[in-house]
Amino acid sequence: MPFGDLKQPYDLAVDDADTVYVADAGNNRVVKMDAGATTPVALPFTGLNFPNSVAVDQSKNVYVTDLNNNRVLKLAAGSNAVSSLPFTNLVAPFELAVSGRGDVYVIDFHNRVLKLAAGYQPIALGN
Repeated sequence: MPFGDLKQPYDLAVDDADTVYVADAGNNRVVKMDAGATTPVALPFTGLNFPNSVAVDQSKNVYVTDLNNNRVLKLAAGSNAVSSLPFTNLVAPFELAVSGRGDVYVIDFHNRVLKLAAGYQPIALGN
């Protein structure tokens, strides 16, 4: 796939439409490539500092761990609305997964597996 100038790609996710999402840690971004596309598109996550895990849920919301900023972000499907998930005291989150029910699971450097149950209220980020 012609992803081009990736630098330290750490993780990828694929949705049911075969869109591929890549956590491009060395470039501090998340890029996606739709099935059949020839050019990747950077998603509107800003201020990332070593994004190293990416997931997509059944509604096509995209999630990323922002390792050095100690947070997990969510990009709402079909929009540019990025929010922070309300995990408490994250320390270098480095892996995440989203269940079919919408529960978000994260592993951090404090050797914890954390769960945020579906129905949580994300925290809007300022513009």
